[in-house]
Amino acid sequence: MKRFTETEKWRDPWFRKLSAGAKLAFLYIIDNCDNAGVWTADKELADFSIGMEIPWVKVLEAFGERVSVLPSGDWLIVRFVEFQFGKLSKDCKPHIQVMRLIEKHRVSKGYPKGFRTLEEKEEDKEKDQKGDARGKPESRSDVDAYAAEIGMSKADVDSWFDHFEANGWKVGGKAAMKDWQAALRNGQRRAPSFSATKPKPRASV
Repeated sequence: MKRFTETEKWRDPWFRKLSAGAKLAFLYIIDNCDNAGVWTADKELADFSIGMEIPWVKVLEAFGERVSVLPSGDWLIVRFVEFQFGKLSKDCKPHIQVMRLIEKHRVSKGYPKGFRTLEEKEEDKEKDQKGDARGKPESRSDVDAYAAEIGMSKADVDSWFDHFEANGWKVGGKAAMKDWQAALRNGQRRAPSFSATKPKPRASV
């Protein structure tokens, strides 16, 4: 597996002050972590591969904020993804595998600013389709209460509510409603248009 390496690390005061064992441990972890920067902390194998027994507790302290331990016990190189991949995109096939690993490890610390997991993106997409908490009223009683405050007639409220309940609370039939109270006020001003779409009762014989 080929990866980018930071050649300037040898001039970095932080890296320069590490002990020889800590330097080797850091390089070993970088080479053996997955593409999300997570290393399964097999310290016995690491000691064998490096050729010396590493004082892991002291080494972790020396790493400071650059490495953190996950609840699973795995170690995370905090800035790894940002350095190796920059801004992740779901449109880039190599990035998809990285994003899935991030979801698998359920961590966000150290990932590029603005990054969201695929699961979060799906939640946002669902929210856009349904509208947020204020976009759609929680109940008809909330609508009736607010309508009373603004002095909207019950008949107009019925027409407005039925209109949006029928179309899935979409404005213009496309975009999810973002603020139902504002939409209700607008509906009060446009009450005749909603009433016109309400089916007329059949005349009795």
